[in-house]
Parts: sequence; C-alpha cells; structure tokens
Amino acid sequence: MTKLRKFEPPDLSEIVKIAKISFPKNRIYSKSFEKYYQSYSDGFIVSEEMGEVTGFTVGQLKNQIGEIISLAVKPNFRQKGVGAELVKFLSNHFKAFGLKELLLYVQTDNQVAVSFFQTLDFRILKTAKNYYQKRNDAFLMGKTI
Repeated sequence: MTKLRKFEPPDLSEIVKIAKISFPKNRIYSKSFEKYYQSYSDGFIVSEEMGEVTGFTVGQLKNQIGEIISLAVKPNFRQKGVGAELVKFLSNHFKAFGLKELLLYVQTDNQVAVSFFQTLDFRILKTAKNYYQKRNDAFLMGKTI
C-alpha cells in the first residue's frame, strides 16, 4: 500500500536517484531539491511503499496558483497509480488554501507525461518556446481544482 507523506531531509539521496532515472537528459542537483524544501516544505511530497521511497512531487504556490515543479516515480512503480495519487494529494493541498488552478510545464516531446496529465484533466494552455535550458519547448498545462 502506497503511503504519501511530506519529504524529510534523509529522503534526499533517494529523491535524487529517482530524478536522475526519470530525467536522464537533465542535470539533477540535490541543492535544487533542498531549495524547494526550504522555500515551501508543505509542497514536497514523497510516496513510499514498505519503507521504500517510490516517487515524489514538488509543488509551489505562485501568485495564488499552485504549480507542480516536478513529479517522478521509480520505473517499477509506474503504471500503478502512484503518480496520480501524488498529483491528487498536491491538488487537494492547494485546494484547501482556496486555490482554484494548478499549472505545470512539460516538455513538448514528452508524450508519456503529456498523456498522463491529460488523463488527470490537465489541458494544454500554450507552448512556451525555449523553456528548458537546452532550448527545448514546453507545454504549459493546467486544470481547475
């Protein structure tokens, strides 16, 4: 059974491993995750099963809008609802603060992620040109919560 909870600093090394597997083309730095934890710890959620960290999501509040910064799940736990549960948890967290919209950016060529978020009622709002460091475009996706 998957358990969701707030990130704790001892989780950091496992979070970095999951991120490196999930985003192999990106440079992953533990300092980035530390920064997110320090700036908004309530939005840093991990999933675990039998004590093993299986995934995470990082969310932030920006101008009365919730934003998903990152979401990743270990490969052997994908297609089992873990990612959806993480998004739902974060969505409910933001909704409890009276927020009405949840946004995220996803690379335009990451069809798996685009499809995943569309199954969770996110829609493509616009294309952000050169959004990522390597000049890759991103879709801004959003949903009403």
